[in-house]
Amino acid sequence: MTRRLAPIALLAVLAASGCAGEGGASEPGRAALGAAPTSLSVQVPARKAGEPAMLVLSDLSTNAQPGVLYRVQLGGKSGPTLGYVNFFNVATGGPASFSFEAGAALDRLPAGRPVEIVITPEGAPDPAARPVVGKVSLSVNAGGK
Repeated sequence: MTRRLAPIALLAVLAASGCAGEGGASEPGRAALGAAPTSLSVQVPARKAGEPAMLVLSDLSTNAQPGVLYRVQLGGKSGPTLGYVNFFNVATGGPASFSFEAGAALDRLPAGRPVEIVITPEGAPDPAARPVVGKVSLSVNAGGK
């Protein structure tokens, strides 16, 4: 059975918060990744506990392969890891988006507040690479399970 995510998708305005060094948002709607963790704030759409939710990082781009994976965490640096993003094929026209199930992680966070997403390189990225996450969206399944 396929679940459809209702169009309650909230396109996040990426806001850098406490980013060190190269990480952070370079302009609204884009997050330039670097050697330091990048912290983004996303407003959570209204949802009921237990309702499925998807975090989508899309419009990825880079001028060169950074050579590392980027860990995606919800709720700050101590929050759960949702998964990993790579740019290995993005430079050559490969997949430019990644989706992560985020419902269980959202259930553990206070409702009605923006949530922090942290994207951290696993290792030292190639300093010549300029990886960018173009959009972040968080959507919930308003129709239930």
